[in-house]
This record gives sequence, structure tokens and C-alpha cells, in this order.
Amino acid sequence: MAFSASRFGRILWGVLLIAVASCTKTTVAGVLLNFETDGTLDPDTLHVTITANGQTPLDWCYPITNPATFFPTTLAIAPNGDPTETVSVTASVLRAGVTLDVRQNYITEVPNDRVLELDILFSGKCSAQVSTVVGPPHGTNCPYGVAASLCPPGATCSTATGFCVADVLGSDAGPFPETEAGFDATTAAPDGGTEGSVPDASVTFDATPALESGVDAAAQPHCAPGGPGLTNCGASQDDNCCTSLAVDGGTFFRTYTNDGTGPAGEADPATISSFNLDRYLVTVGRFRQFVNAWNAGWLPAPGSGKHTYLNNGNGLNATGAGYEPGWIATDDSNIGPTNANLACYPGFDTWTNAAGSQENLPINCVDWWESYAFCIWDGGFLPSEAEWEYAAAGGAQQRECPWGSAAPGTANQYAIYNYYYPTGISNAVGVANVAPVGTAALGAGLWGQLDLAGDVLEWNLDWYNPYVDPCTDCVNFKAASYRVLRGGNFGNNASYFLPPNRVDGPPSNRTLYIGFRCARSPPTCPAGQVNQNGMCAPCPTGETACGNACVNEQTDTNNCGGCESACQSGTTCEGGRCVCPGSETLCGTAAAAACVNQPTDPNNCGGCGITCGAGQSCESGTCVANPPSCAPGSPGMTNCGPGGSGDESCCTSLEVTGGTFYRTYGPEADGGATGEADPATVSGYRLDKYDVTVGRFRQFVSAVLPPNGGAGWLPVAGSGKHTYLNGGNGLNVWGGGFEPGWIASDDSNVAPTDGNLACLPMYSSWTSTAGNQENLPINCVNWYEAYAFCIWDGGFLPSEAEWMNAAVGGAAELEYPWGETDPGTANKYAIYGCYYPTGSPAAGGNCDSPGADSGVASIASVGTPALGVGTWGQLDLVGNVWQWNLDWTDGASYVNPCVDCIELTANPGGGPSRANRGNYFAGGAFNLQPSSPGDRDQDTPPTSRAETIGFRCARAP
Repeated sequence: MAFSASRFGRILWGVLLIAVASCTKTTVAGVLLNFETDGTLDPDTLHVTITANGQTPLDWCYPITNPATFFPTTLAIAPNGDPTETVSVTASVLRAGVTLDVRQNYITEVPNDRVLELDILFSGKCSAQVSTVVGPPHGTNCPYGVAASLCPPGATCSTATGFCVADVLGSDAGPFPETEAGFDATTAAPDGGTEGSVPDASVTFDATPALESGVDAAAQPHCAPGGPGLTNCGASQDDNCCTSLAVDGGTFFRTYTNDGTGPAGEADPATISSFNLDRYLVTVGRFRQFVNAWNAGWLPAPGSGKHTYLNNGNGLNATGAGYEPGWIATDDSNIGPTNANLACYPGFDTWTNAAGSQENLPINCVDWWESYAFCIWDGGFLPSEAEWEYAAAGGAQQRECPWGSAAPGTANQYAIYNYYYPTGISNAVGVANVAPVGTAALGAGLWGQLDLAGDVLEWNLDWYNPYVDPCTDCVNFKAASYRVLRGGNFGNNASYFLPPNRVDGPPSNRTLYIGFRCARSPPTCPAGQVNQNGMCAPCPTGETACGNACVNEQTDTNNCGGCESACQSGTTCEGGRCVCPGSETLCGTAAAAACVNQPTDPNNCGGCGITCGAGQSCESGTCVANPPSCAPGSPGMTNCGPGGSGDESCCTSLEVTGGTFYRTYGPEADGGATGEADPATVSGYRLDKYDVTVGRFRQFVSAVLPPNGGAGWLPVAGSGKHTYLNGGNGLNVWGGGFEPGWIASDDSNVAPTDGNLACLPMYSSWTSTAGNQENLPINCVNWYEAYAFCIWDGGFLPSEAEWMNAAVGGAAELEYPWGETDPGTANKYAIYGCYYPTGSPAAGGNCDSPGADSGVASIASVGTPALGVGTWGQLDLVGNVWQWNLDWTDGASYVNPCVDCIELTANPGGGPSRANRGNYFAGGAFNLQPSSPGDRDQDTPPTSRAETIGFRCARAP
């Protein structure tokens, strides 16, 4: 080996050391070592040691006065005519005798026909890879010892990542930057478009998942001879090394992060068809069979090695256009698994010239072409990058590590990495750091493959390029400099375990860190059978083969009544039919189908596709003219809906089934009732879904108080009765007779003026002109105005028994209108306790007191608590505002017996109160129970106006 001068500088110990003031680099035959810093260090010494064939022609310390002018510095190594001579370069920078960074590189050949460049960049990122142990003084001008690199033999620190990467530089490469010496450890940027640094090694892990397992596949014929490396794989060393397991197809994201709490930053989706992927990395023993075949003259047939089960035999979709080409005949010359080639790094290579004790280690030192050729010879192909990552990520589970999120530890149970094998202590010793395939038994992926992280990196089929979207069974065959590598190796740290981590390398690369595994076509199974873990098997009784899965067509929402017959979102599959929840019906076809409520849906009123006309709404499955309060179709009239959905008529009125129930009972928290008393029987009727809104009430005000000052509307005497009962006479009055309907002498009590409707200005929902409160429930109305409104709108006020029947679910006698669920504070079931709108009560719970800050904001739009729906669909039966009922009441007792009854004895218990029920926006949770005495207000005269009281109407069935 010769070290020559050039026009750039002078000879120092047979080595040219030159200072270059620009980025221009020397162009002489041999190797150029280009030293540079990234500005994060301030060294005062450069120490360079070069070893060739056991001799050290250079071991020298160069003083650095000013790093800015000293760097970049170039050292040239000229060839001596022997291309097999190897060179080891160790360089370090120091300050005050303290080693700041150490770089070590191994050059396999020094070319004599061109320049091979090696950029050696010193960086503070690599300070963590410097040992604290300082060696003895050595080298000229070096009065102090130098610390060694913590990177193992065959590796050096990457200044892009701060991690150890392979340091081998061969003459078939270059010019290479430092991080590309041998291969570059990189990962996809978030957009999948460019290479970037491997993320920091701080990985969060959680509890250990159960080991996924599968049934062994039928062995490939090349394992049939049996013996070491063929039939002694796995932790117990008794498994067939050719086992190949089914991977069920699906869609996942190739770019994501996962810190153990679930995937994030998902991008670059890919859809993969089912395939088989070998459980184990290819062993030395298996590869030995291939070498024998190659030595006997075997070569792949042109076009072989494709995924012929895809695209009518054409294989994977090549990004851009076309399909994978399969094997290319001109690549035959790149297959050269000779003893010499397979000994790429003595001491770490797993190949032995004759079968020995390493047959079940993963083969390393193989290039991409040999890996692809082996898989073709073995009846398979290399997996595409998307296929490999899909298996490692657990498909749509997007796992943190192939096995889940359990910490890998140092006991070699999950992965072989960081030189922990075999002792559990990180120590690079040689081939002993490489574990037999399948040793890390807890590291199985979702489909049973082992060593998807660690032991050796794995060649993939693709060229290394930015991701291309979309990807459906895709492979990237756009020519590039590097092929894809995946999975990490026995020397990498845990940051390589995240399945999206991408690594690249020239296809000619042979290193101690690289091996491979094969993928295969899924077996073609007879009708009624599916591929289960690599074998065809019949489906269990009651299940059907759909694609590659056994499904129950009676209950499977994706295959309901037939393969690929998927149910719509929100439906279930029952008896082979897609079924909507509750009383809803599925209308429409295919993807356009949706669940609808035919009794109220104006587009499917009483049947699918039956649309109500303009000015109509759907009531009980029949298109009817909108009540006067909703006819104009403005806010507060046609934009109501559960949870504020704003797409339903505010006049929606729902059927309530008649029956017998108890008005007095103690609800049990787990359902049921105790202490039942005061039975009541009611006939069927309709009850409006929503409290009357400001928008609806505005139409009534205009009728009663015309803007032109003319005669206003007033109820007709005797109107407002339940005329469908008792031959038109209406409800039974307790004590005898029937309800009288409207009494003309009450006309003077109907006065919905701006002044009257502003009974408590901060809390009054009424506004003199239409504004943003039209969907709030009207308040500050007296009993007479509520009754008159319902008559004007085509209905009547509900009796107390009718209101309570709807609120308790009739004979179900519920704790709350919606059931037994605690209402909570999130305003999902009821508006109460001053929790609206924030979920936190006002100070002291006084949101309804004069001077409180919340004001009308404490009142919600009708239907806001969508989960508070009653048995027959009504909302806000409790909370938001109290609701006027038709009866007089003392709040303490009920009249008995009661069959379609009403109490019309004024002041029956001495209290001048009309019934109002349901609690309000500031009331306590106890009063949300319809059976609670606190839910009956016994001291509210019918002339009262309060911010706490509104109403809803009932109607004939």
C-alpha cells in the first residue's frame, strides 16, 4: 500500500495531508479520506491511524489551531497494485486530551482505476458512542491516550443518526458519503418522499402481549432432507425451517409512529392481498442447498420470481405503470455465492465452507441478487417492501414493534439486537452475537413470523425510492442506487424495531448485518376452504369461505347474507339481513342505504322512498300539513334535531302507546320499581318530540297580536279537548263529567307581549325580533298561553297522567325517561344542575339567580341532550324547562281511580297550582326522576311567568 502526495499538499509519513479551502475534492486513483466537522465540536487535535495488512504506516496527531480553517482536510491513499489489500482507518478529534468523537472505517479494496471517497464527518451526535476508557498514549505527536469507539467491529457511528452503522467500503461503490459506507440506515420522512435520520432511540413500551402463534405450514421440498438448518429451527430447535405462514390481506399505513399508545401520523396507505411469508430467516443450512444447486448450474428462468397469483399472472403493480418484471437474465452474473464472497467479514460471517455448528444461524453476507435467486429456487419470491412492513406492523394494528408494545429487554426473548446475544450484556464478540433463527420466541408477529426485528436485516424486492400513493399490491421498480432493507440487526438498537423504519443498501452489498426471508403465493384452496396458516382447511360448521376467511353470513356485517355484502354503518347483521337499531328501517340500496325512522322521516314517510311535499311533515308514518307554528319553515321551526343536528321539523309529534302504569313508585337503580301506587290508564296519543321553541311561539304571537293591529286570534270556547275520547267529550274529570276545553273568560289571560315574555331579562329566551335564540325553548309563558298555543297549533296540553306515562315509559316505570343511566354532567342526557354549556356548574349552582353570569346561556337548544330520549322518542322530558300540564294539582296526591283522567278541581289541596313537570336547567338530579315528588311543582298559579317554565303539546293519535 502506498501513500502519495498530490498538488494539494505535502507528504507526512507517506500520507498526503492537505487543507482544502473549498468543497473541491482531489481526483486521484485510490481512496480520499475527507475529514470535516459539523460545527458542534471545537477540537484542537486530529488523530489518524491507518492499518494495512497488520502494519500501521500512519499513527499521527495533527494540531488544530483553528477548526474553521483546518477543515475540510483531505488525506489520500494511493493503491499499490494489489486490489485485495484492505485498509482500516481510525480517526478521532480531541480537545485538551479528551476524545470528542471517534470514527472507524474498514476499506475492503483500494481501486487503481478511479477514486473512492470516504467523507469522515465528526459530530457531537456521536459523542455518546465514545468510550470513557482512555487507551495508552500512542502515535507521533500524541502525548495522551485516545478513547475507543463503542461501535462494534465492522461498524462506525453515523453522524446523521448518532447510531452505529456498517463501516465497510468496497471498491464497487463510491463516491460515498460517510453514512453510505456499505449501507445507509435511514427512515422515511413523514411524507414518505425523502430519506431522513433514524428517530431517536427513546422508545416507549408497555405490557407484554400474548404470543401470537399459528399452525406450521407444509415444508418446502428443499427442507425435506432434514438436518441442521433445515428441521431444527425455533427456540426449541425442533421446527421445520421452511415453515411458511399465511398473512391475511388488508389495508394499512406505511408511514406512522407508535409510542405504545397507538398509531399516529398515519400516511401512505397500502392495500395488500393475502400471501405467505416464511416464519424464519433463511438459514445457513437452507442456503447451502441453494449453493449446491448453483454450483451444479442452476440459474433462475427469465421472468420467474413474480407474484403470479396477482393480476392474471402479471404479478405486483409496478409504481408508475406495468407490473414486476421478475428475474432479468442479465443479472445471472451477479449470483456468486462462493466461499470467498460469503466470508465478507471474518469472525462475523455465518457461512462455513462445510456444514458445521452454524447451520441454523441466518445466512449473511448475501447480496440482493442471491437472495432473490434463492427465493425463486425455493418456490417463492422476495417480499415487496409493502408486504414485509404489513406483516411486521400487524396490518391495520400498526404496531409499535412486530410483537406489540412490550419492552424487548436484554434477555433476547423478543429480539436479537444491540449485541445482547448471547449473554444479555451488550458486547460485540463476533458470530456468537448472531442467534439461531427463531431464538427470540416472544417476538412473533401477528401472523407468527419470527425475527422481523433484529438478528439480520432483510432484503426486500423494491428499489429504495420515496413512497408512491396509492399502493395496491405495489412494488417500486424505478431504478435507483439502493434496494430496500428492513428489520434491524443484531447490532442495532431498539429504534429500528418500529416497522415503518426504512433502511437501504446497494444490491451488491455483502455485510455481516444482512440476510433475508422469502414470501410465497397463498395456496389455492378448493371451494369451501381457506388458507389458514399456510394450509387449506374447511370452514367450521355454520361458516362460509369468503375470500380467505371463514365468516358467518348470518351475523358478519361485512358478509351479511353473502360474501362481500357489507352492511351500512350503524347496522348489524341478523339472520343474514342488515338490521337497523331500534324501530328504524333500512331504506335505499347498496352504499346509499341508510337507517331511517319511517314514522317521522319526511323522505321515507311510512315506507322507503315516500317523500312528503312542501309544507308537510311526517307524523306516525303519514304526510300531514305542518302545524301553523312550523309552516313558514324558519329557524326554530324546521331545524331541530337530537344533539342540535338541525335537520328535523320542530313540530315532530310521536305516537305514545296507551296502557296502565303507576304514578307513584320507587325506581330501582338496576331497573324495576317498588312501592307502586296510584295506577293510571291512558289511551294512545301523540306527544311532541320537542318543547315548543321561540321560533314556533313567534308565529303564535303574530296570530294573537297581529303586527297590523287588527283583531287577533283567540281560542274558540270548548276547543282544545281530547275529542277522540268518550265520543268527543274528551278526558274524564275526576268526580264526574268531562274536560270543558277552553273557557272564554280566560281570553284576557292570553297576552304574549314583549314585556310579559321578558319576565327575567337575563334568562328570557324570547327576543323581540328573530335572532339566534329561535331554537331555545320558549319560557316566561303562563298556563293560558301554553294551552292557547297548543289549540292554535292543532293540539292540546297533555294531562299530567299523559305526560308522566311518556316520561316513565309506561309500565316500564323507568328511573329516568331514558332508563337507569346516571345523567352525568356532560349534558348528554339532560340539561340540569347549571351544567350547561360547560359541564361545570356556576358558582354555588346559582345559574338561575338574578345577577348570575350565565344567563340564557344556561338554556340549551331543544333536543341537545340526544341520549336523553324517552321510550317513544321524545327529548327533554326532564330538564331545560318545566312543562305545563292540563291539570290542577296540589303536588302531593293523585286522584284515584284514573282512566284517561284529569283533575280539574281548582285548588284541590288548597294550593292554586296548575301542574308543571320535568325539572329545569338549574334543578337537581333527583328531580329528573318523573316519579319523584320533587318533580311535581305544587305552587305555580296558572298566571305565573317564570324563566324556568315552558311546555310541549299533545295531539290526537
